[in-house]
Amino acid sequence: MNMRKCIPLCLIITLQSISLLSFSQTISIVNKTFVVNGDSKSPIYFNGANVPWESWNDFGGNYDSLKWKQDFEVLKANGINSARIWFSCNGEGQPSLDINGTVHKPSDRFWKDCDNVFAHAKNKGVYIMATLMSFDHTKPNNKNYQNWQAMINDTAKIRTYLNNYLIPFVNRYKTNPYFWSIDICNEIEWIAENGDKTNSDKNWGCSYEVLQRFVSMCCVAMHSKEIARKDNSRVLVTLGSAAVKWNGTYKKSASFSTETVPFPDGNKWSDKALQSAYKNKAAYLDFYSPHFYAWVNEWFSNPFEKSPADYGISDKACVVGEMPSRNPFPLPQGTSTPLQMLQLTAYENMLRLGWQGHFPWTANIDFNLTDEVGTIKDFGEAAKEFKKAHPALVK
Repeated sequence: MNMRKCIPLCLIITLQSISLLSFSQTISIVNKTFVVNGDSKSPIYFNGANVPWESWNDFGGNYDSLKWKQDFEVLKANGINSARIWFSCNGEGQPSLDINGTVHKPSDRFWKDCDNVFAHAKNKGVYIMATLMSFDHTKPNNKNYQNWQAMINDTAKIRTYLNNYLIPFVNRYKTNPYFWSIDICNEIEWIAENGDKTNSDKNWGCSYEVLQRFVSMCCVAMHSKEIARKDNSRVLVTLGSAAVKWNGTYKKSASFSTETVPFPDGNKWSDKALQSAYKNKAAYLDFYSPHFYAWVNEWFSNPFEKSPADYGISDKACVVGEMPSRNPFPLPQGTSTPLQMLQLTAYENMLRLGWQGHFPWTANIDFNLTDEVGTIKDFGEAAKEFKKAHPALVK
């Protein structure tokens, strides 16, 4: 080969490689703000979406690579830069547990499917928030519920969960710059709150101390040197709280009141609460990610009108991990005032109030739709408009 021709070609390839590397962005938190590559001058806002599953318990089950590839293409086309994905839906997939709560390593097929979805995310530049379990796992109408209850109720069995599932999961994908966070459990509060139900909502009804200990041990594992990246950055950890009822320190003084009163027992997931349940200074969440739906507004207002500081959770960066996806969506201000809010208005309000991300439910599920819950067809245009208005933040 002619060396004079080779040199420019090699230079082009090198420059392309540098360009690709510069596009890869790990997420960290500086001064309670999400930033890329540890740069305080480069904040990021998560213009996100829930893409929880394509088929229930897909990973290690009926995973469809083409559908997931299409999901990421649709997200990218709508200006969405982050997806919240459930890697275990109700404990009937991977990982498997013994009746005594011992957690086994996930199957090779599970890892192959996860490899594939993370590759799709990296290819499209969409950040993954990985939800590793849900309150569904401990519901008595699920066949493995006793196994999951036994695990959560025993510190020795929790360690098998950490050693065989959580830690290997993070270590396997931590070099992928589009793996930004772990959501320990979807709406874990329903495990405690729904113990007295008699219908399909019935759950375990264990104490919050049991759940706090489990969450704390997961946090300690997430903050261990064992799963830090080579540059000492880390995949971040959060908990998708069902509502600010359990993740804030105030409530309304009466139904639909404009007056608020202290709610000191509200934040079940504060550093103090977690470290009281499991005495380790590494037992803390990196950021909060409460969910919001219309029922919350009667007693706890909403994140489109209230800031993290108003909720008493401004000690950490905050996103809204689930929210309505209809455009507009209902925002009841009283029993007979069905106010509706435009999706783009909600996004702009959240940014102004100090939230750092939003994740409508859902982008890809077209059943069980309600006046709150739609699909990407409902909120996609608002997501595109939001990215267009804030290109420096929605990276």
